[in-house]
Amino acid sequence: MDFIILLANNEVEFYTEFEVADERILFAVSDLPEKEWSWIRIKHGEFSVGRGMIEDPTLRLDFKDKSFLMRLLNQDVNIRRAVLTGRIKVKPLGKARVIANFFGLYMNKIGLKLEF
Repeated sequence: MDFIILLANNEVEFYTEFEVADERILFAVSDLPEKEWSWIRIKHGEFSVGRGMIEDPTLRLDFKDKSFLMRLLNQDVNIRRAVLTGRIKVKPLGKARVIANFFGLYMNKIGLKLEF
């Protein structure tokens, strides 16, 4: 995720999309200890990443295993289908658009199309 955050912090489209955002996104993986979970912090167009639990996540994505998270990061997963089938649990569901916008911009920058 470090590369994604580096890209986000250096591309004006990310800043424009998230300049008023204040989000703490947690990627929780059931088969990993909490200290190995990942998070993304978006605050007024600036992005940071870390490991473990982030305080008061505004969006939480729960994965059953690390391999599925890696498939998401490698764009091998249809996000909408994964959410609808329960492979990814999103809490609160109404915030799913935040992560879709974030990964949509990322994939556009690397020349891929985000599948929903």
